[in-house]
Amino acid sequence: MVAVLVVMTSACSLALSGPDPQRASNVAPRCDTGKGLVALDWVAGAVLATIAIGALEADVSEAAAVSALSAAAFVASATRGNGVVNRCREDFALYSPAMRDPDEEVARRPRPTRFDDPYAQPSDLPARRVVKPSPAAAPRVATPPLAANPPPATTTPPPATTPSAPAPRTPAPDADEWSEFWTEVP
Repeated sequence: MVAVLVVMTSACSLALSGPDPQRASNVAPRCDTGKGLVALDWVAGAVLATIAIGALEADVSEAAAVSALSAAAFVASATRGNGVVNRCREDFALYSPAMRDPDEEVARRPRPTRFDDPYAQPSDLPARRVVKPSPAAAPRVATPPLAANPPPATTTPPPATTPSAPAPRTPAPDADEWSEFWTEVP
């Protein structure tokens, strides 16, 4: 049972990839940031350590030794994988998208399809679907015949009025006790 467990899970954290030390500062890191495999190795190590302790109490020294060595391997794998993931996360924290290479963005755009190709031959293009108008088209609205427009009548503009000078404003008597306070000072 223990051997099957060891072979099936076999230290998954060793497969995690860390950040590339030769990576340029304007290129995003390509590494693993998930800790799922690390957690799986910790759990497998804990289970195998528990089995080793149970085997020691049952005086089965060979099973205890195999379980203890397997638990140590899983714990070592989880520790290494955790360090790799932490370094990768640090690299992502230091990476600035403003430093991204503009050519990288162009390279990620999808390639134009053959329908967008201006040099495509007519035989390469798909057949166009012809849409026939339906017989029940919208009814036409009959426009009344245009009558001959009479010539415009001549109009005289109204006489211009001259504006009269405005009457001087007299302030209204204030019944407010603060009216003297709010007077303008020249």
